[in-house]
Amino acid sequence: MTTWVVLGARYILLASPDEPAPVDAVYALGVVSPERLDRAVDLIEAGHSDHLVMTVSSEAHWGEFCRREHGFTVTCVTPDPLTTRGEARSWARLAEQHDWDSVMVITMVPHLGRAEMYFQRCFSGELVMVDDGRDMESAVWVRQLFYESAAFVRYALSRGC
Repeated sequence: MTTWVVLGARYILLASPDEPAPVDAVYALGVVSPERLDRAVDLIEAGHSDHLVMTVSSEAHWGEFCRREHGFTVTCVTPDPLTTRGEARSWARLAEQHDWDSVMVITMVPHLGRAEMYFQRCFSGELVMVDDGRDMESAVWVRQLFYESAAFVRYALSRGC
């Protein structure tokens, strides 16, 4: 129980986002919310990258945004499986195809630690982990604590990318 509390506090509740930095691409994780997409676009417009990668669950959901012209490159991916591990694998393939050495990953604070661990397994380049700025109510934090705890167990039991 003590281990769970310590690890939960360190990797979920008290996860510390990095400061934004110049990278080859910004990757908005999860099925992207409008707020997360806004954060990603703001970071690109601030000059941190000119490539946006975003997870979509289907073309229908974000298809228009994915096809529209922007002042930056947009790559929409549907990882298989549609999980954090799948996203890390998708990123590793994209990074290899484009010869990218760095990425800024955007997700919610409780997800930062586990996302970073999966990306470190699949990608040897520079990782900048940034929160999406989402304000979460107490009930969401509690739900995320339990969800992320179970997801960390799944991570610990998995091997390789």
